[in-house]
Formats: sequence, C-alpha cells, structure tokens
Amino acid sequence: MSTNSTVHIGVWTNWSGGRVGGSTITLTKGAGNVLIAALAIFIQLTGARSWSIISFIAHQIRASRQAKDGLYHQQQAILRNNNSDLSTIWQFTRIGWAWRRQLKTFRKSAILLLTANIHLIAFLAAGLLASHFTKASSEVLLARSSSCGPWPINATGVNETTLPHVIGYRSYAADAMQSSKEYVESCLAESQSLPECDIYKNPQIPWTETRTDCPFADGFCLGSANTSLTMTTGLIDSRNDNGINGPNKDRVQWRRTATCIPINTEGYVEIGFSNRTNINGLDGAATLPFNYTALYYGVGNTPAIYLGFADPRLTNATYIYTNFRDIAGDYNENQAGYDISTQEADGGMGWQAIPELSIMNSSTLLVFASFYGAYINRSEDLWLSAQFRNITTVEVTSGQASTTIQQYQLDNPISPLGCTEQIQFCNPAAGPNHCTPYLSAGQMTFAQPDIFVQLFKNNTRQIATANSIFTAASNSRIAAVVGELEKPLLAESMMSGMTSLPLSADQWISEVRNWFNIGLANTQRRIVDYATGPAPQYTQFVPQNQAYKDSALAWLCDSQVIQRNDFTNFRTWVVGLVFGFGAIIIGLSLCLETITGRLRARRHRGEWRQRAWWSEETLQMQRRVYQAIGISGWDIGEDGMVPTTFGEKKWMSISAWEENVPTYPEEKRRGAATGDAPSIRGVGKGDVVTKLVSVTPTSPIASDSGSSIRRTRSNSV
Repeated sequence: MSTNSTVHIGVWTNWSGGRVGGSTITLTKGAGNVLIAALAIFIQLTGARSWSIISFIAHQIRASRQAKDGLYHQQQAILRNNNSDLSTIWQFTRIGWAWRRQLKTFRKSAILLLTANIHLIAFLAAGLLASHFTKASSEVLLARSSSCGPWPINATGVNETTLPHVIGYRSYAADAMQSSKEYVESCLAESQSLPECDIYKNPQIPWTETRTDCPFADGFCLGSANTSLTMTTGLIDSRNDNGINGPNKDRVQWRRTATCIPINTEGYVEIGFSNRTNINGLDGAATLPFNYTALYYGVGNTPAIYLGFADPRLTNATYIYTNFRDIAGDYNENQAGYDISTQEADGGMGWQAIPELSIMNSSTLLVFASFYGAYINRSEDLWLSAQFRNITTVEVTSGQASTTIQQYQLDNPISPLGCTEQIQFCNPAAGPNHCTPYLSAGQMTFAQPDIFVQLFKNNTRQIATANSIFTAASNSRIAAVVGELEKPLLAESMMSGMTSLPLSADQWISEVRNWFNIGLANTQRRIVDYATGPAPQYTQFVPQNQAYKDSALAWLCDSQVIQRNDFTNFRTWVVGLVFGFGAIIIGLSLCLETITGRLRARRHRGEWRQRAWWSEETLQMQRRVYQAIGISGWDIGEDGMVPTTFGEKKWMSISAWEENVPTYPEEKRRGAATGDAPSIRGVGKGDVVTKLVSVTPTSPIASDSGSSIRRTRSNSV
C-alpha cells in the first residue's frame, strides 16, 4: 500500500454504521488518550453531582415532623452534607457501628447503603469502561491525495516520451503484486497478527470453491469428471469489503469467478529439431540449432517468427520449449528451477484460442510450466506429474566413494493448465439481481462506458466507484498474478539448488488457490492505491490533482477507508451522550434545590421540608453550635444564604469551645448517673434545652441578642 496515506483527523461518517451510528471522531493516539481521560473525569464528576440529587431526594422523602432518634438525625445530616457516594458509605458505616448496641442500625441504613453502593459501582464501571463504550473500530478515513485517480497507460504507442511511464507502471504493478503475495503468505496463510495485516477494511475477501465439470471441450481436461476447481467470491461490497465509504445509494457490488484444470497435450504437441535465426549474433553464427517441444492451442500472442523461429512448423505454435535452457542450466546452478509462461485469450485480444478452448463471455488462460531440476521422489500431481525416473551417480569424496540417487523428472517438458475467468457488477440500490452479465475483463473493457451508465442509471459516484474497482480487478487476474511474480509457484519454496522435495498429489489445486487469493488481495491493494496514489517513487508518472476536475472522482478520493492502529476512533453519538447527559445532571444538581423551593413556595406545600434541608446545611449547623457556646450576632441566612456575623466580630473557635464544653469524662459519667444531660459552663440547663429545641424544623428559630431573625410558619404538609 502507498505510504501517501494521510488520515483525516476530526469528525466523519462511517456509512457502514449509518448516518448517526456511524458518526466518528478520529484523533491521534495522544489526543485520544486525553479525551479518554477527560471522559473518565467527567463521568466521575457527573457521578458526584448525581449523588447530590439522590441525596436531596432521599433527604426530602425521609424528612419528618415527628420526633426521631439520634441515628435518624445523623443520617439526615450526612445526606444533606455529603456530595460523594463513597463518603456517604463511609459515614453511614461509622454511625451504624457507633449505634450498633442501641438501635437496629442495619435495617434503618440498609436501603441507603445499598443505593450508595450501587451508585458507586455503576459510576466506577462507567469511568473504567468509558473508552470501551466510546471507542469505535480502527477504521480511519484517508484524506485526499493529489495522486488520487487513474493511471492511464498507452502500451501500444510507446516512444521516448511514454516509455518511462510504461516502465514505471509495470514496475509498480510488479511491486504491488509481490506485496500482495507477501500479504497472503504472512496474514492469510499463517494468520499472523502483524501490523501490515490490519490494513484493509475486510482483511480477506471470502470465497468458496466447488469441484465442477471440465469448462472446455470433452476430453480436453485431465482427470475424472468434476475434477475442475471453480472459485467464486460471491458479491463483494464496495463499502463493506473494499472500504469505499458512502451511503447505500452509492454502493457497488461485484464478484469474480474462475475455473482451472490441467489440460491434455495429446494431439496438440509436436517434438522436433529446428533452427532459430540468431537475432543478437553474439557468437557469430547465423542460425542456432535446437530441439523443441511445441504446443498448438492456437496462434500465440507473439508469433514465432518475431522470436526468430522461421520454421513454418512453429509459426502457429502457442508455446515452444527448447533445449537452450537445458544447456544453460549446466553452467548456472542459481537459475530458477521452474519456467512459467502464460497465454491469455480475452475478447479478441492476445492469444487466438482454438474453438475447443474458447468459452463464451469468458477469458481463457493457459499456464505453461517446465521444470529443469529433479524431484527426490515421484509426484502424483495432475499438473506437475513426475513419474520419469532418472538415476544419478554422485561422487561423495573425489576418487574414493560414490552413491547412486534416484531422481524424478516431469513426465512432459511442458505441462499446461487452463483457466477461465469472469467478472460481474451489480447495483444494490436498484434491487437484487440488477447486474451485468458475467463477462471477461476484456469484454467489460470494450463495453465501457455504456455498460456502467446503464447499470448505475447515471449515478456518477457509483460509476466512479465501479471504474476504480474494475481497474484494480482487471489488473489482478490470474494471468497478471502469474505473469508479474518472479516466483509464482508455491512449489518453488520446496527447492534446494535444482533439486526439489516431492510435490503433493493436489499441488495444482494449492497453486490455483494461492493465485486466486493473491489476486483478491492485490485487488484490495490496487483499490486503496487508486485513492492514495502509488509509492513515492512512482508519483512522477501519475497525473496530479485529477479530482479537481471531476466531482465524482473527488468524492471517491475523499471516501477511502482503511484500518490503522496508530489512531483512535470515538463514536460521536456516545461521546455526545456522555457529555450531554452529564451536563444535564450537573446543571440539575446545581439548581434542583432552588427550583424545588420556588415550586413549594408557589404552591404553599412542603415548605417545612425545604426548611429541614436548609437547617441541616453545614454552615447553618456550625452557626447553631457557635450560638450554643455563646458566640452571638449572627444573620441567620435562611433559604440557602450563607450565615454571617454583624461587623467584624472575631473569636477563636477552639478556645471558645474548650471554655464552654462539658468536662469529659467526669461530667459525662455524672450526667449518665443522674439522667441529666451534661451542662455547658456558663449556660444554664434550661438554656441548653431551649437551644436544642430551636434547631428542629418545626420550632421557631431564635438567635441571641443582636441576631437578625426571619420567622416562617407553614401549615402545609
């Protein structure tokens, strides 16, 4: 894949999830971690404020005009002044333990403790799982590349100007195919979790295989009936499989099918001796004699006469094997053991296939294999059959010992394998089965642009998508896979020098499956490269900024999705829900007391509950404590106001407390013995009782002299 892939940072829509569900925020890893941390903190803040709402509701429900025990009043004070569920749990546990011998504390605290624990666990889980719920898949949208678009090549009219472009394109095609082969080997065959394996939206295009009858004329295929291997992808979706992001109306579907089988050479082969014109003339000879094996399935793509074969017997040959390679092999042990060559007939282009191999609306490919080495055992493979035994004497130590090794060579100098391929495009927006007929790549090319215009009803986005897919798919045929790879056979990995391990009995099936997989992987790669442009060394040959002149192409260039693990995606709607719902909770917690108070005042109902909430607020209880120890001059500050003193009155709270509190434990024991409450020094017993009564919600609130008092009566319930 090209390294020119710049990721779009920000908000975009992944149409696989729909307009709302697919809305995605893509950030760098660092920014993503900051957002995750912010979400966790915000959730905890929301939890704290939601607990204040629960505390307010619980306090108001529990508020009563009846006399209650000390545990009740402490519980109410905790509900009023704790903004944390954890702190509330701790305080309730403390007071429950302290009152354990006097009251049924568990029953009175169970519901409150259970509620606080559930709330604590829920928001802890929400904070910990925030990233899980908000993070989307690793799919990212690529930003537009200046090299996005087709790479037009005119291979017929090559001149000094166009030759560099042709060479550059062919070099790119070979590099892309080799990368696709490595992708199949590393990511599909061995299922490794390498970074390069997580590139495409769908890492592997699914396909099925069936055993079918011979696609060619009767008697042309080797093996028994239903030996041919047919591979079919099923419908491949441009968005869900190829990563071209768009709504349903802009999707395109396509599929590919191929059938392969080793074919018969009997009646189509000739073995002889001839001469070849010495085109290069490096050795000074005008002609070069050679032995040949020629196959005749129709005139080859390059007529033999252009290769220096003037012999009329070879003029119509499809493929010619000579002994030149046998001679060269004796002096070059590092050469490749296999020679693989292809001939493809497609829509009147290339090789002119005989009628027995011509299939309606399908391309026909012949793959010719020759092996110049030997196998250490027989090969029962239908294509690369090696039953011919060759006994070789190997000298172990010069002049002292030797051993005999049995080796096996291919039964025939040339082993042909035939394949047919077809492709089909469908318009899912027009309903099921709204498709083109199955055609060869060449026929599909000749039918352009009318066939796509009719299929997609002038939807320019669909047409642009189909063009990019067809460009990639047509350059990923089996013929392209075999022709562009330096080592297209799996069997080549079993060689050492010119000697090979024996092949499996179904080696040809493994080879064909591998080619089909590589072709699909290369299609994925070429689709992405269509949007990003090729690797930097090839961008000089690609027209720049084509998207500025074509709105449909511009949309396509802005719509390619791949997978990247070095970015973080968030679901926009989930992030919005977290912040939106949290903001509502925070806002409600800040104004709930005020709203409730005003509604009660307007309806004249439940105002005493509001006074209970106000009177048990921390600052109000602190004021009453100071008044109880003789520090007067307070403005009570009812209805949520902060109590203040008049003027600049100052005192030391600890000193005042130490001078007025009862002496413990002596007075405590004395009070317990007499049944009286311990008195505060300087304050009479009656005064103490008066002050204790004055803090109840239903009693008038009195202050010491100099205090500003507002009295409120309420007969409401």
